[in-house]
Formats: sequence, C-alpha cells, structure tokens
Amino acid sequence: MGKLLKFPEGFYWGTATSAHQVEGNNHNDWSEWEYANAKRLASEAKNHWQKWQQEKFPEMFNPKNYISGRACDHYNRFEEDFDLAKAMNNNAYRFSMEWSRIEPEEGKFNEKEVEHYRKVISALRERNTEPFVSLWHWTMPMWFIKKGGFEKRENIKYFVRYAKKIVSELSAKGGSAPGGKFWVTLNEPEIYASHSYLKGKWSPRKKNFFSYLRVLRNLIGAHKAAFSAIKQINSQSQVGVAKHNIYFEGWLAPIANWWWNFYFLNHIKNHQDFIGLNYYFHNRIKGLKFNQNKNEKISDMG
Repeated sequence: MGKLLKFPEGFYWGTATSAHQVEGNNHNDWSEWEYANAKRLASEAKNHWQKWQQEKFPEMFNPKNYISGRACDHYNRFEEDFDLAKAMNNNAYRFSMEWSRIEPEEGKFNEKEVEHYRKVISALRERNTEPFVSLWHWTMPMWFIKKGGFEKRENIKYFVRYAKKIVSELSAKGGSAPGGKFWVTLNEPEIYASHSYLKGKWSPRKKNFFSYLRVLRNLIGAHKAAFSAIKQINSQSQVGVAKHNIYFEGWLAPIANWWWNFYFLNHIKNHQDFIGLNYYFHNRIKGLKFNQNKNEKISDMG
C-alpha cells in the first residue's frame, strides 16, 4: 500500500457557492436579466457552443433553463447540503450573502434575512466548518442598479453600509468572530467589469470601454473602503478578495499579466489579508490572437 497522504494541520478543504446560483427565488438585477434574455440566450446557444457540446447538452436550447427560479433550493435545504459537504470531509465553506435579500429597499434592512444567514453560519459551526463569507458575488438590488450601480463612485457608500451591517451583525463580541473570521468583499471584480461593460454580455449589457474602466476603479474603491470598515468593526477579521487570475503564454503575456492579474491586486495591496485565487485555465497568445490553446484535454466547457 502507498503512503497515506494527509492535509497538514489547520488546512481548509471545502466547497463554494454563490447565493444566486443555489439559493433560489431571488429578485435582483440578474433575475430580471434572465427573464428579459432567456429566449435570446437559448436561440444564440448554437453560435457559442461546439456541435458536440450542443449534442451533449440539448437543454441549452430551452429558454426555461436560463431562468434560475428556485435553483437547487439551498435557501431552505442548506442543512442537508452541509451534511453532504461534511460527508466529503469538508471543513470550510465559501458562500455569498444575497444583498438584494438583505436590503431589498434602499436603507431598509430585512432582519429576517439577516437572521437566516446567522442560522446558516450557526449550522456550519455546528459541523465544525469554517465559513468564508463573500459580501458580493455580482448580483445587486434593483434600487442600487437604478442609481447606476458601480458605475458611479458616489454609490460606493451604499455597498460599504451594507458590508458594515452584515459584519456588525455576524461578528462576535470581543474579537473572536465565531460568525465570520474570513470575509471576501468582492468576487472576481475584473470578470464582472469585463463581461458586463467591456464585452457587454452580462447585466446591464453596457458595452463601453470607459464604463468598464470606471467600474473597475470603483470596485477597487469599494473593496478598500469595505476593508477599512470591517477592520474597524473587528480588527481580528481576515479580509480579502476572490481574484480570477490566468496564466498567459506568448509575446503579449507580460502586458496581459500586468493588466489582468496584477492591476487590481496592486491597487489594493495595502488593504488585504489574503488573496482568494480562482484559477481555471491558461491562455496561449499567438500573434494578436488570445485563447489559442491546443486543448488536447478539455472540460465540458471546452
């Protein structure tokens, strides 16, 4: 028999979700976008996926599958899900708060929903599972969107107010932070900015280079302001971002690396305790063309 491999003491092994993907029955900018774009997305699927993918996943042509609905009903079944995670020997779980649930109207916090997330964290603690709490995983309340979202610098204060509310409610007295020690302010801010404002594919589908730059800069400001606010509430909290980084290969790699991988991180380097590194693939650049990978072995996403 081979030598038994074990994680070192204190190593976190877990799973991760985002609220909109799993909770179900959300009302935010993404749920509205789904209803408005489901038919278009289903009809355009043939243009975005290879033939073998279309044959393997024919459900991509059904508009209903672009509407999240109740998703997997994690909102009501979180304890069952945590039991499954525990059965996989998980001792950590990263999840996001749904801002639109907590503050459905500007300045009006839904205490029932705050209590729900308190129960979620308690259920994790009961299973000796460390919560890693994301404050923002792309979805936003409709009132925030109508104010211009992260396109407007003056809107950063609303995100910080929400962050302070959550951390104040869910952090422990005395600095031990049983409610939450690890806080992720933003999930993949560069992905949101590029897909929503540079490519114009996601809500709000505003394809504008200057809006893209403005949103990226404002997300930097939002993280830094939230970081400072969280530290004032509980100095023992560990605060960072979840960052999507890519390994670039090719003559343009140094430029791509600087912009995509380090621009955001360099701007927040004095306002983070950790980097949540999300890594999915590398990107081979040939000439001026990106994504020229050989892809001899690929996932279902290609």
